[in-house]
Amino acid sequence: MNLKTGFCGIPPALVQRYADELQQDIFDVAEAMDRERIRALQRRGRQAVPNDFLADSCCEPVVEANYSSLSDWLISLGLPIYEKMFHRNGCTELYHIAGLKDKDLIHYGIENAKHIRLLTTAIEALHIHIEHCQYIA
Repeated sequence: MNLKTGFCGIPPALVQRYADELQQDIFDVAEAMDRERIRALQRRGRQAVPNDFLADSCCEPVVEANYSSLSDWLISLGLPIYEKMFHRNGCTELYHIAGLKDKDLIHYGIENAKHIRLLTTAIEALHIHIEHCQYIA
């Protein structure tokens, strides 16, 4: 979220995950999350710009990962709940994650099969991203 303008920074993957886990319509969840974001900004005396397109952006099948940090990457996947778990297991940087397999995720304590599949796919993309960045450098 941009704190100066109050524009929405809610990752679509997070809205998708909440809608899935709560078994609610994605449009309803997106609207509720945006309303709460606006309330939180207003309580702090900040300007808030409603995001009329959040729900639409959540219907796209491709997740655009943010590779700037482990925390940002997990947030962009809609799985920030696993940041502490990764840290406890010695994974504090993205390059620590790039070599993990599904069995490692299970060993670390991730039990949700959908989360394991999403993370495994995202880790494969991360591995390619890291190799590409090394090739360019």
